[in-house]
Amino acid sequence: MWKLRFVLWILALLVCMIEPTSANTDVRRWTGDGKSFSAEVVSFDPATGKVVFKGEDGKDFEMNEKQLSLTDQAWLREWVFIEDELKQKLEKLGGRTEHHVTEGKYPTDLFIYHPPNVETPSERPMLILFSPTGRAQRNLLHYAEAAATLKVVLVACGQFRNDSGGQEADEMRDRFGEVLPRIEKYVEHAPKRLMMGGSSGAALRAFIYSTIFKRPWFGIFSNGGWLGSNDVRERDYPPMRVAVVNGNSDEAANGVVEEESKILMAHGCKIAVFSFEGGHQVAPPEHTTDALRWILTGK
Repeated sequence: MWKLRFVLWILALLVCMIEPTSANTDVRRWTGDGKSFSAEVVSFDPATGKVVFKGEDGKDFEMNEKQLSLTDQAWLREWVFIEDELKQKLEKLGGRTEHHVTEGKYPTDLFIYHPPNVETPSERPMLILFSPTGRAQRNLLHYAEAAATLKVVLVACGQFRNDSGGQEADEMRDRFGEVLPRIEKYVEHAPKRLMMGGSSGAALRAFIYSTIFKRPWFGIFSNGGWLGSNDVRERDYPPMRVAVVNGNSDEAANGVVEEESKILMAHGCKIAVFSFEGGHQVAPPEHTTDALRWILTGK
C-alpha cells in the first residue's frame, strides 16, 4: 500500500482547490426501486433486511435491502462484514471496553476503550472521538488498534453526528459542554494529553470545539476533515498538534490542506500530513497509528 508522510512545510503536491461540502464516510449514491438517491446508512439488520437511511433532508426512512440494486445489497453485506471483523480484532487486541450513559439534560452514550498493559491510567493520553453518523461503537473499533499500540484511552461519543447548523448545532455544542466535564471526571487520563478527532464532519466538529471549550488541547486527528466556512476559519485556535490524514484521491479534503494549515500554523499549531491510498474514507489502522504517534511524540 502506497504511503506518504511529510510535514506541511515541505508539502509539494496538492490537488486543485475544491470547496468541500458537508459529507461523511457512510454517505453514497444508492439505487432503490429503479431510482437513484443519496443517503447515509444509519443501521442495517441482515436478519430482516431492514435498512434505515438518513436522506439529504435530514430525515430517516426505511427500505428493505431487496428494493436496492444487487451492487448496493453487496455493499451492505460488506458493511456488516467489516463491522464484525473489527469486533473480532478488538477481542484479539486485549484491553477492555465499557458503555456509559451520562446523566443530565443531554444523556449521551460513551463507548470507552481501555488499552491493555497500562500501569498508571492517570498518565494515559485520551482521544475523544466523534462520528459523522453518530455510530460511536463502530467508530471506536476503527481506532482501537492504534490505541492499543500507543496506550491511548478512547472515548467515542454517541448522539453527535453531522448537523444542519443553527439550532441543531447549538444543541450539539451544549451537549458537549455538559458531557466533556463528565468524561474528564469519569475516565482517568493525563489532562495535558487530551485530544479530539474523527473523520470528515467529525473532524470539523473537533476543530470547532477546540475553540469553544478551553482546555490544554494537545492535538486533533483529522481524517478527511477541514475547517469549512469562513466563520470557522476565523476562530481563535489553541496551539496544538494537528494530524491531517487523507486518502490520496480525496480531492475535497486535499484541496484545502495548504490554505487551512497556514491558518492553523498562524495560531501556533504544528501540522503533519499523512496520505493513504483511497478516497473519502476511514484511514487504515497503520496510518491511524502513525498519525497518532506523531501527535504524541512529534516523530
